[in-house]
Amino acid sequence: LGTGLKESLLTGLLANSGKRVLQLERKERPEWASVDLEELAERTEAPKPTAKAVGPLDEYSVDAAPRVFLASGAQLQMLVKSGAWSHMDFKRVHRSLLYRKRPDGSMDIHRVLANSEDVLKTRSLKPLDKARVMQLFLWVDRYDEDNEATHVAGVTTKRTLDLYKMNAASFFKFWELPQDAVQMIARGLALFTGPTKMLKKLPAAELVRRLKRYKDAYKTFTHMTSPYVYPVGGFGAELPKAVSAVLEDHEGAQLMGRPIDRLVFDESGAACGVESEGVQVQADCVVAAPEYVPERVSCKYTVVRLYAVLAHPPNMCKDAKSCQLIVPAMHTGRSNDIYLFTASSPLGVTPKDKWMVVASTRVEGELDADALAVAKRELVAVLPVLKPAKKLFAELLPYYEPTAESGTPNLHVCASCDATSHFDSVEAEVLGLYEQITGEPFELSARASPSELRARASPSELSARAGPAGRVAPASLHSAQVVPPPPTPHLVTVAADDGGGADDSAQRRSSGGEGRAASWNCVWCSTVPRASTAGRALARGCKDRAKDLHAQDTTSREDMPRALESMSWGHGEIPLTLSRGRPL
Repeated sequence: LGTGLKESLLTGLLANSGKRVLQLERKERPEWASVDLEELAERTEAPKPTAKAVGPLDEYSVDAAPRVFLASGAQLQMLVKSGAWSHMDFKRVHRSLLYRKRPDGSMDIHRVLANSEDVLKTRSLKPLDKARVMQLFLWVDRYDEDNEATHVAGVTTKRTLDLYKMNAASFFKFWELPQDAVQMIARGLALFTGPTKMLKKLPAAELVRRLKRYKDAYKTFTHMTSPYVYPVGGFGAELPKAVSAVLEDHEGAQLMGRPIDRLVFDESGAACGVESEGVQVQADCVVAAPEYVPERVSCKYTVVRLYAVLAHPPNMCKDAKSCQLIVPAMHTGRSNDIYLFTASSPLGVTPKDKWMVVASTRVEGELDADALAVAKRELVAVLPVLKPAKKLFAELLPYYEPTAESGTPNLHVCASCDATSHFDSVEAEVLGLYEQITGEPFELSARASPSELRARASPSELSARAGPAGRVAPASLHSAQVVPPPPTPHLVTVAADDGGGADDSAQRRSSGGEGRAASWNCVWCSTVPRASTAGRALARGCKDRAKDLHAQDTTSREDMPRALESMSWGHGEIPLTLSRGRPL
């Protein structure tokens, strides 16, 4: 019940795991859907802006709770295996930024440090602290959870770190990091959201997994300037349509504008379906957004969101065309962090030369004023980033969680979207619900490297080809063994830049490494670039099979995944392109 972010992702995962899913939405246009500026003004009860000030109103596509996701690890695999990835276009987010207060009290915004080069260039750390952070980064890069030889740390005094017996606070203490560096690593890279003192509750092993996940996201696609990716037009506009297409391929359906009369329970009290317009639908279980079961949820706190239309990039954000900015609570005198997401025309969110900024946090004061006044009070730390703004909108949204009494068998209630602008809380809840429903954990390779992910992808979506205006289209990580190909071949693109175009040398570099050409011959013709030794081995291993399939114009799409499995995938970084103009 519902077409929100969590409900839609869970729908795709269940459908691709062999379940028949019926997704019902009581409104023709749900509140979670992306809206244009006129609809946003109506929803927030603000005066309608003029086209002269903000541009064409209908060219905006604003998510109610925009979220970026990491291009690696469980988040990426979850989107791929839900099937939604194959029906959506994604582009990279330009910047990943962090806010801090300088010793003199002035504000500073800098890039989240992800490698040694970033550490050397940053102005936020002293020289001695830079050396310590670089040692930590080098150790994390070498660290392999399954290889104890990589657990040894230290320059002069060697020590084997048992991360399973350490907490994150002890881990940072071992490296003698200052508080600014701890905040940068914990908030910026590990995306830790709790109070700093709660680092004592976070296992060091989990912290290092998060650090490696963040750093690996830069390697998944070419030309990544941040580890984040965002769908063109926003999740609210594209995800429900993508999930609808997935359901059609798996004997399911998505029905909009269907009022829900009540939930149906059997004699034992377990949920067994719903009733809509007098028609009962039987089901093994029911998943509901909080608005469908108000008696089974409670409001934990209130989230405030401020929407700002700018005619310039956010101040001090490195001329970012899109970015995520995290404002740690310790630098603002608050108890909760502030999250800021910026998007513009390259992401299909605004008209040209306009920026949409969404800032959000938990309300810590009284709700004794209108939404805009509360937003200005709670988000005062980021207001200098937005000046001058063409138009401001604000709204207050309750955060609902299932109550302890809502544990009815076969009824699973989702929580609302929190104030964060990244995907961590969504990932945790969706995968937790998936395990509750199916009785088994979601199968994913949490520590899979980018090359391993690419090795399991289908050739059509691994192709890296130069697009118009210098854009590069490294395709998705759609797995032929897990998700069947959609009826219509679809290549998902990730932009090489944010509108300025990539240089020729960048276009010539593919995911296979420097020196390899971006133009590849057809593997079905058993020809590959001469420079690739691994490519020649691949061609030799499947030569006869490739020729047979290439000669058969009648090869069905159902045979194609089996054909891929029969090939010797000994190398995970070989992009393959089109065969006779057709995606494989």
